[in-house]
Amino acid sequence: MQQMGLNMIGRRMAGRVGAGVALLIMLWAPLSRAAANQTSLRWNITTAKVAVGQHEFVRLSKVQIRQWSCPGDIVVREKGHGIRRIPTADILAVQLRKAVLVPVVSAWQLVLRDRDVLPGYPVGTRHENIIFHASGLGVVHIPLSAVAGLRRSEKVAIPDSAADHDSLYFNNNSHLAGAVVKIGRKHIVFQSNLGNTTIPLSRVNHVILGGVATLPTGPEPGARIVFLNGASLRTPKFDWSDGKLSLVDPAGKTISVPIREVARIEIVGGRAVWLTDLKPTRIHQVSWIGDNRPIRNNRCVTGRPLRMNGEEFTHGLGVHVNCSVTYKLGGLYQYFMVRPAMDDSAGAYGRANVVILADGK
Repeated sequence: MQQMGLNMIGRRMAGRVGAGVALLIMLWAPLSRAAANQTSLRWNITTAKVAVGQHEFVRLSKVQIRQWSCPGDIVVREKGHGIRRIPTADILAVQLRKAVLVPVVSAWQLVLRDRDVLPGYPVGTRHENIIFHASGLGVVHIPLSAVAGLRRSEKVAIPDSAADHDSLYFNNNSHLAGAVVKIGRKHIVFQSNLGNTTIPLSRVNHVILGGVATLPTGPEPGARIVFLNGASLRTPKFDWSDGKLSLVDPAGKTISVPIREVARIEIVGGRAVWLTDLKPTRIHQVSWIGDNRPIRNNRCVTGRPLRMNGEEFTHGLGVHVNCSVTYKLGGLYQYFMVRPAMDDSAGAYGRANVVILADGK
């Protein structure tokens, strides 16, 4: 498959604004590229294999994880099947059974360009990295080029800014355009037409960093770790053993966290790839009576979680009719699975026709 386009053409009923379409989408590529004190934990594993005759993944339930490395293999004990070894590339996600995320209350949230979020507070900047104390993880190092922004509240949207400057927003809604020079625990140094200014962080509401890095056609192999406190972080590799998860942060530093703090691990760049991990090559949207809402990854167009028939979904493309989205796939994938539906936020008024074109067919 070389190229794929998604077309959403909708009709809207009078008196209702904001209907959205939820698309839960996966692409498959050919394969080319537990400690004793943890036995009480049980995990559900979603593999990248589709069940025969179904449009669902093969799942393993209530398994124990003995050891896991990425890249590498996962070693699990499944009731009735004994010990199994599965290549990490064949895994889509591992979820702690009955996991309940309790987001931690923190002074700041660091939003990364891949949409991961770390609650905590900044410690400083050094060698083009921001040093951030993430709740539950400790000190992590993140290249500034991987950071979308810093905010006090998740209600503040941090966009992928293509501007050649940074933007600093104060608590009174005024803002400065310029460049972040340094971020510390209590102050930020910001360069603008006023020169280099040291500003107390207590006066700052959020910061948006400019310059969007171009995403590759296929996501870099690795994993996304989601923690029980709501934090999430991408890592190129990790090792799961002896009750601990040792992972590499985006700056190449190794950190270690207890397994009991992990809620979910998603494998990125394996056999199955979420379409939302790829960057569209073209987006065309026609506003409806001035209501123009951008597409959202893993959220509906209103910014709320994706919900269909009362069920919440972690992954999906939230779009507003009328909208078309095009991706260049470069022949890397063999087949495509999608579940199109109206998001519950549309209520009874949403209408849409969904057209999917793959290589013009």
